[in-house]
Amino acid sequence: MISSLLKAIVCLVVPVSLSICRADTPQKPQPRVAPIPVFTGGILLQPPAQDKKWVGDASPLSDATRKLFAAGMADPRGLPYREITVVVGELWSGGGGRVKTHGWVFDHNKFAVCWNGLVYPLVSVGKPASVRADVATFLAADAKQRADAKKRDPEFGFHRFGSAFNEGWAVSSEVILPLKAILLRRLGETTLAKRVLSAWEDGGPFDKTPERLASDWTWACFDRAVCAHMRGDDVISLLMAQQLMAARPLLQKLATDDQQKEMWDEAATLLQDEKRRLAQKKATAPTDEVAAAIQDLQNVNARQWGQPGGVYLAMDPRVQKMVALGDRAVEPLLTALETETRLTRSVGFHRDFFRYRYLISTAQAETVALEALLKTQFSEAKDRKSLIAQIRAFWQKNKGVSIAERPYRTLQDDGATPQQWLDAAQEITRPANVQRFGNVTQTSMLAPGIKASLTGESLRTKTDPGVSELLTRRSNALAKGEDSTKIEIASQLALLLANWDAEAARPVVLARMKQLSAQPSQPFGPARIMSALRRSIEGDAQADAIYIAWLKASPRTGENSFDYFNLFSPLWKYRDQKRWQDAAQTLFSDAKSPWYGALGRSTEGHYVPDVNELLRLPLWAVGPFNAAIRRDLANQTIIGNVTVKAAYRINFEIFNSWSSEWELPAKERSSVKIGEKIPLRVCDVVAYQLSDNWHDFGAPSFGLYWSAARRGKAIAEFQIWIRVHQDDRALLQKWQKSDWRDNDFDTD
Repeated sequence: MISSLLKAIVCLVVPVSLSICRADTPQKPQPRVAPIPVFTGGILLQPPAQDKKWVGDASPLSDATRKLFAAGMADPRGLPYREITVVVGELWSGGGGRVKTHGWVFDHNKFAVCWNGLVYPLVSVGKPASVRADVATFLAADAKQRADAKKRDPEFGFHRFGSAFNEGWAVSSEVILPLKAILLRRLGETTLAKRVLSAWEDGGPFDKTPERLASDWTWACFDRAVCAHMRGDDVISLLMAQQLMAARPLLQKLATDDQQKEMWDEAATLLQDEKRRLAQKKATAPTDEVAAAIQDLQNVNARQWGQPGGVYLAMDPRVQKMVALGDRAVEPLLTALETETRLTRSVGFHRDFFRYRYLISTAQAETVALEALLKTQFSEAKDRKSLIAQIRAFWQKNKGVSIAERPYRTLQDDGATPQQWLDAAQEITRPANVQRFGNVTQTSMLAPGIKASLTGESLRTKTDPGVSELLTRRSNALAKGEDSTKIEIASQLALLLANWDAEAARPVVLARMKQLSAQPSQPFGPARIMSALRRSIEGDAQADAIYIAWLKASPRTGENSFDYFNLFSPLWKYRDQKRWQDAAQTLFSDAKSPWYGALGRSTEGHYVPDVNELLRLPLWAVGPFNAAIRRDLANQTIIGNVTVKAAYRINFEIFNSWSSEWELPAKERSSVKIGEKIPLRVCDVVAYQLSDNWHDFGAPSFGLYWSAARRGKAIAEFQIWIRVHQDDRALLQKWQKSDWRDNDFDTD
């Protein structure tokens, strides 16, 4: 089963913050789009031949056909095959649209059986079409796609990826899918059905047993039900959920994985919600503003923003409207949360190509609204009962207290959780032009030269204890022990203290830096925090000394490469200061240093280019690294091969490390021979990476597949370019202002 942790990441607590910048500028009028039709009928009729006897043979395909039609797959026998337009859903937008396809029409052109074996109400009907012609067309297109892939890369060949085909593909008459073989077999087109499965298998191993085909149809039903729910097509969602649950006794005997069981569990929840929605369609809306807002939370339709990613319920206008009601909404929300069973129209997922969707409850929207209202998170609750108890306890302490005073009281409260202390500190030090909804912030742009005040400015008069004293106390207390979560929050509190009171923050920041310097560097952990702590008291000699000592001892691994910009920016920013010059000398000139050389090495000594290579940074402006580049440009040690493969595919391989492959542009093909293997040297890799990253800034061109003489000439040009630009401040400034830098590095 999908863990509760994954559900939390997908739906409520996303482990990264989302920042949205907003400028109040006029928006261009958007073109009008015709609304998506919603089905208003009561049922989807069965095709006339649904219960008509069918006799097949003893093959697995016939067995799958019998079982799926017994489970309710729509029967196309005896129906005219025509051009049709139907409505399908779309996961990312939660909307949908009209698609033109071909299907089997019945009931006076009101319904059709589509290629996923489901009945659809028709938007329109067109000319007659040919099943055999359509199958021949998509088989030919698929064969060409497979042949082209094998020609491009004979070793890798063609592979089909992803099992969660979307509804648009499922109904298409132009896309090959295994389910089409079931419909063809039912129609008596046995030869075509076998050709479809054979073609599909050529793209990779395929289990054509009833179990696999049943899983495909279960997914088609579930995906349609979920997408219809998202766009508000409640009757379709209800009917699909009903169909899936009716088929469960038969299909669950064929279920081979947890994903199918999860689909049925979610479908059962969806079925109950759709029954409720349709029953309450004509119910009188609440007249009370708060009650009406709570009622409307069932229509929250925030969408997922990435994969893997999250659904930010806080950004939905219904949640924001709820929050805007203020304190009077807290008690009604808590009361609603105690018995809440409704779903929103938001859906989460890990990857869209996995057969898993998570229906997000209205209880989660209510929780997000309460956290935004109270400006703190209650992430430590184990279940809803304890969650409500935590929220009520917090509310009782802060009820009747002004919004400005609440975070101060929370910082004072020895019984508050570390997360609540952090939330309070973030609220006090929040710039006034930034709105915060849990992990989501929304920033309004200010006029040039204007600096936003902090939300907690009125608290500066507090004494015994003051805000600075409280932040110091909480940071120091949490830093004790070895709990990595508490230590991270302690460091974040130190950063917020630096925003509030730089003088008071210095000893706290230094203490946190000393503590973190004793820990191994990890991605998005000490490396990122150490860099931020140093920047919070920029230019402090003691902080720089701690940071430099830590950086020298940090391993050169791909884990830290996400932070290379922040980690190394002081080296070129302060390259005229002796302490940073000495640091660069030790890092890049000492053969025992893990940072020695332009290319990284594994612990076994193999060359391993960094994930976000140091050569992407303007470290050529730092003398010792400039020398390291020139040293590696002269290093002719063979560390791999470049192979020209069929169809002019260039394979770039570093021994015991990694490889990459791309197609050679047509204009370059005359200079190579297919099958040619070119030794790859250290100098080649360095020159290639410099060219790839700095060509737009005037660096020479370089090709790994070039002749030895041509590569030698280019490397000589790089030696000159690197030496000439070591003191080129204009080039450094050009890079610092470029979009290239912003797009390639996290510059927190």
